[in-house]
Amino acid sequence: MQKNYLTMALAAIAVIAPASASAAAPMPPSNVVATETPDGIVLTWTAVNENQDEEYVDPSEVVYDVFRINAATDESTAVAQDIAATTYTDPLTGITGDNVFKWQVIAKTDGGSSSSYEGYSNEVFLGNGVSRPFIETFNTPGDWGRQADNFWVAAHNGGWSDFRVDMSSFAELADGSYAYIYGIDRTEETQDGFVYFEPSKWSAAEATYTSGKISLADGIATGLSFHYYAAPSPKDSFSVSIIDGNNTEHLIADIKPEAAEAGWKKADYALTEYIGQSIRIQFKVAYDPDNAPEEGVILPICIDQVTVMNNTDVSVAETAAGSVIATEYYTIEGIRIDSPREGQLVIRRDIMDNGSVKTSKMLK
Repeated sequence: MQKNYLTMALAAIAVIAPASASAAAPMPPSNVVATETPDGIVLTWTAVNENQDEEYVDPSEVVYDVFRINAATDESTAVAQDIAATTYTDPLTGITGDNVFKWQVIAKTDGGSSSSYEGYSNEVFLGNGVSRPFIETFNTPGDWGRQADNFWVAAHNGGWSDFRVDMSSFAELADGSYAYIYGIDRTEETQDGFVYFEPSKWSAAEATYTSGKISLADGIATGLSFHYYAAPSPKDSFSVSIIDGNNTEHLIADIKPEAAEAGWKKADYALTEYIGQSIRIQFKVAYDPDNAPEEGVILPICIDQVTVMNNTDVSVAETAAGSVIATEYYTIEGIRIDSPREGQLVIRRDIMDNGSVKTSKMLK
């Protein structure tokens, strides 16, 4: 009887390579979340059950490698290898001081490893934060210009968004003319940087710039101030938030950078309610062309001279229009009181129904 050698060869291959083996590399893990706990950073992710050819993969055949990445230097360190579980606790052995890390989880099967460009967690800010005064002029010399003086994290969610520390830019104004933008401290002899945002003009997009931790642990009344570039008839706006010690975001202002003449404006806000915590400052720029005003121009959002100081002279904050729903009073030392006495200088804090806060100094 004549043997069918092709059939025999295929049968041999089937024995060597079980049907459950994946011919393609696995998809990257999704929903990678990093949570700070007293025992370290707890990482969780969704089990991989598909390869890059969209074929089913048995999750029991997938193992994972975990890497810790320093967001400041982009240095990657392997902290776990070949684990079968979909959770891991990084004890942060040997890590001290103020750092910002994110983690990456790589899935592995017989078909290879998942993409090295995916599988990232959120960033976690460790440490107690830098002490005050916190001064950010965006003016540290870099290889190609200026950069931030302190550590900041930039992010955007897609579209043709742009954000960078720059030394000069320009804006088209409503009357068709152009205004050239330079940092506040620029002179004929020295350059000066500022942070520049320009969200996508063609699709809904959002860009954020978030500081590292700033310690308000000493209990002294504190204020935030910064400058922003304003011009006539802008379409876009930006928001300012404080991320508190519990990682909760608090909107303190929604600003439309509008002015009769193009130039820098200053904004001041009290940080009294965050005394005793370590905070982060976040500037957020979002633009949706489908919901933008028909009139006006898209103005690049420029920020300079961000400071967190003790006993900052807090002027009336520039916030979105809204109605006052609650009022709080604080002494200049940052102690909350029921109501000021006659002749007492205090900080008044009006909480608006749109989530913004208006602060001012007042003499009873």
